[in-house]
Formats: sequence, C-alpha cells, structure tokens
Amino acid sequence: MCIRDRTMPVPSIQVVHSGDRWKCLMCGECCRTLRIDLNIEDLRNLGSLLDRKLDLYISDSFQPHIRSKGPKCWHKGCYFFDDQKARCTIYKLRPATCRCYPFLIAPSEVATANGFEASKEDVVWRERGPFVLLYQTNCKGFGRGKAIDLEKNVDLCLKTVFDFAKLLRANWSWYSELEKLEI
Repeated sequence: MCIRDRTMPVPSIQVVHSGDRWKCLMCGECCRTLRIDLNIEDLRNLGSLLDRKLDLYISDSFQPHIRSKGPKCWHKGCYFFDDQKARCTIYKLRPATCRCYPFLIAPSEVATANGFEASKEDVVWRERGPFVLLYQTNCKGFGRGKAIDLEKNVDLCLKTVFDFAKLLRANWSWYSELEKLEI
C-alpha cells in the first residue's frame, strides 16, 4: 500500500512578471516529486496504460490520481519517468499537471488578497476575469530560456482547471447517485 509522504515540503509560489523567463532544464525533479492529478482528457489518453500498469484511485477530494501497482509510488516519482535515462516515457501523452508545471493561476483579486503583487502588465484578462500567472519557485528552470508567454500559459492553466472541475462535478454527481441507492 502506498501512503502519501506528508513530510514533502510545499514549494513556495511567486508571481510571474511580464518579461520573466523560463525553460525546462529536463532535470526531472518535478517528475520525481509531483503527484499526478488526472482530468478527463488524461484518463482518455492514458486509459490503456492505466488499465495494465497502474492503479487509479480517488483521493478524499474526489480527485483521480495514479500510482504504480508495485513499490514505486507517486511520492517517489512518476511511474512514467525513466530515472536512468532522465526522461518521460509518455511525453506526448503527459497529463495536464505535467504540461502546466511549474505554473499555476489565480484570479487577480485572490492573488492580491494573498499578498501577491502583480503589475498591470502581469495580469491576463479572460472572459472569466483577470488572472495572474504564478510559478513554483523550486523549479530550477525559472530565469532561464525565453520570455514566458503569459497569455498562453494562463490559457493552458485555465483549461486544466476547468477540465479538473468537470471531473469533480461528475464525481460528485456519481457519489450522490450512490447515496440514493442506500448501499
């Protein structure tokens, strides 16, 4: 049985400012430490792989995660990361969690209320309002490479958040139907 390592440090988070740079250094550190949350698209893309190699389990928050059937659990690294070759074995199919890393988003007012300072140039406006792009400071690629495309990354993170929300709504609906059956 695989139990989450509660001693894992929570990374600090900062605002991505217009002009900041980032490049994936392919160090694999995120692959060794991230929990792989899945959304509906990920479940479709990885379906046959999950069926044969991995257990799919639902957390207390009804969020699907993957873990290996063997001794390699998510807190010891992603099942699909080849540590010897330092590469992802399913890169083209990698889950949204991986595609977004190290970025996160927050509505501008939430970011401000939590002490994150963003200039006008740092805010990306979308149909649902203004958003701020954040990053996890434990990523070694920050400050390197090309300028970060704020709009592209906010869009990717927004899509990911809403895909997760759809799955959570479906799970809640499923659980409420189960309750009605009085099993």
